Amino acid sequence: MARRIVITGAGAGLGLELTRWYATRGDTVVGVARSDAAAADFTAAAGPAGILVKGDVTDQACADALRRVLAERAPAVDLLYNNAGMSGRGAQLAGIRVEDVQQALDVHCLAALRISQAAIDALLAAEKPAIVNVSSRLGSIGRVAAGDFDHLGIAYATRISKAAQNMLTACLAREFGPRGLAVYAVHPGRIRTKMASADADLEAPEAAARLAGWVDRIRPDRQVFYGEPELGTFPW
Repeated sequence: MARRIVITGAGAGLGLELTRWYATRGDTVVGVARSDAAAADFTAAAGPAGILVKGDVTDQACADALRRVLAERAPAVDLLYNNAGMSGRGAQLAGIRVEDVQQALDVHCLAALRISQAAIDALLAAEKPAIVNVSSRLGSIGRVAAGDFDHLGIAYATRISKAAQNMLTACLAREFGPRGLAVYAVHPGRIRTKMASADADLEAPEAAARLAGWVDRIRPDRQVFYGEPELGTFPW
């Protein structure tokens, strides 16, 4: 049976490959893309059944547009990927601009909150809905505190904003798990994209296939999960 999948950041990187993966299986993808180039790439990948919402996820108008599109064209949504992301800069206190941290929080956490609010009615109308917040190992408080990533020079903005996104996941799971909505925070792998860390070793098509397949397998068993497909749970 064809499903309806919402993906933010759907015109590039992991989001674009997730779009291709689901479209080739006959699912309808509702993609949120910001730039003209990303929108064109999404449309080509999603095929004739694809539905484009063009906008910036940090803008409430984008979330409002998504809400309207879902009400009109996809009143029941099986899966939401909060995937939109950005890179950060400033791995030491002296080099940090507070506005960069604010922007990362907006993209990784507040945008996921806005999009989840916009899609919640459609998600709750589906039989077995799920939200996947595409997180990062870099948001693990336990692993950062242990110094696991010191050698990578990761920006404060990335680590702080992804940790905040993980807390959003926990909040959503506590509220909506009893109503049948599964919520996951998942590190999809060290993907070779423009935002990749120095130790990236995974191509986006492989990461998308692994993540999408994992979501399909784990959904009947777990309402909330913090971790990485096939590799176990992180100490968030």
